Amino acid sequence: MKIIRVLISILISVLCLYFATRNVEWAELKVILSRAQVAPILAAVLVSLFSFLTRTARWGIILQPFQKISFVSLLRWQIGGLLINNLLPLRMGEFARAYWAGHKSSISKSSVLATILLERILDVGTIGCIAIFILTLLGKGGPLLTPGTLFVFGLTLLLLYFVLKTYFNRLGQIPFKEKLEKVLPEKIKHFLRKFLSGLQVIKDKREIAKLLAISLITWCIDITSIYIMAGSLSIHLSWFGAGFTIVGLVLGVMIPAAPGAAGTYEAGGVIALTLLGTDKTLALSFILLLHAVQYLFVLIIGIPILIAEGFSPKKLLQNNNNQ
Repeated sequence: MKIIRVLISILISVLCLYFATRNVEWAELKVILSRAQVAPILAAVLVSLFSFLTRTARWGIILQPFQKISFVSLLRWQIGGLLINNLLPLRMGEFARAYWAGHKSSISKSSVLATILLERILDVGTIGCIAIFILTLLGKGGPLLTPGTLFVFGLTLLLLYFVLKTYFNRLGQIPFKEKLEKVLPEKIKHFLRKFLSGLQVIKDKREIAKLLAISLITWCIDITSIYIMAGSLSIHLSWFGAGFTIVGLVLGVMIPAAPGAAGTYEAGGVIALTLLGTDKTLALSFILLLHAVQYLFVLIIGIPILIAEGFSPKKLLQNNNNQ
């Protein structure tokens, strides 16, 4: 079954890569990339480092009710998991994070997986708010920041807050869990209890607001990184245009694909940039450069982490099957 999923994801990547590269002038693409400026690339990489720090801080807050884990350990597992996602299919990096945290703390791996799911919910919700805000700005065509657009953004964030609050309150209701446990085998019941406990770590509305604020800051950092890096190819991209681009990249990454979101990342980025009026060859040049820099950066800092953690794909797969 997993082999079929891997084959399907590879097929999706190939199709997306074909779409992203169709009608591209390859000779011109080579010329564009050969003229890339190094300074904006290095500056963008430096800015993106802060994104790792904020994501690590957010994960630490989510895990805090279970156990306080050192910031350095969480940062290592974050980066190591991202590298594994780039190298292996089926987002195995998330299971690696759960494996490391579960073995080096008193928290169960199922509960850690639930906290990682919460991270994804926060990311998708926040980027959804940013998408609505930016689309509102692009649609108005007038001044970027108006009372109307700020109201839409604030209303969207407020809606996300209430959705999260209602969602976790629902999961915390005993009748809901009892109904599920009646129809499940004992092994799955045990996993479910641990998993749901991980989803119930946010009980204070101030904690939810804090996590939403950190998520918003994180994505703003990522947008700034893309905005800076656009200068490496002399692309005149506004900060809001960079935000629109990152929305396209996130939508692409969400599609099941080969390791590293190969193909889907390129398709999402190219679609976003071309909608902003960027020539397709230039758009693909930038997205390929962006993807390569991100991949190489994570590879360089991630390999020593995998070595230090004693990473073994075989153990990870066995652990995944036993959960």
